Amino acid sequence: MFTTTMSRKKTTYYGNRRAILADLENVIGGAAMTVDEAAWGRTIIELVLDIRPDEQVIVGACGQGHLNTKLAWSSARVVGTGHGPDAADDALIEVLEDEQLGERFSEIVLVTGDHGFAEKVRGLVGGGTPVTVASWRGGLSPLLVAAASGVIILDEVLSTYVKAA
Repeated sequence: MFTTTMSRKKTTYYGNRRAILADLENVIGGAAMTVDEAAWGRTIIELVLDIRPDEQVIVGACGQGHLNTKLAWSSARVVGTGHGPDAADDALIEVLEDEQLGERFSEIVLVTGDHGFAEKVRGLVGGGTPVTVASWRGGLSPLLVAAASGVIILDEVLSTYVKAA
């Protein structure tokens, strides 16, 4: 006769923290051919996401940009040594497939706009893990937007910093 709707709160074994997976090549427009390019991408990501010290940061890079990415972001785990236009994507998708992030983190933030992540994002959200996607407007897949719990448009967030300056 009496029914109550109780919202299920996601609990994790590791507390209330985010896993941040970043395709740095999507942010900077290609492989990090210099440490400065990688550092610029890191600055954008850190500025927009306000990363806390207890959060796990995993950065995807291709073989060409791997070392520069690691030198610019030594506190992050840098994955990917493959070659080709999807090398960083493939490395991050492998992390999403193999590491049960939905069970270990209260939220996933995915810095990419690539449609290839939509299926994994849909699965995480369907399993109760919120996934926020951060991307430049011009590189943001509608499929990924539809799958995600939330979206951060880098252009819009950064324009407020430019106006404030």
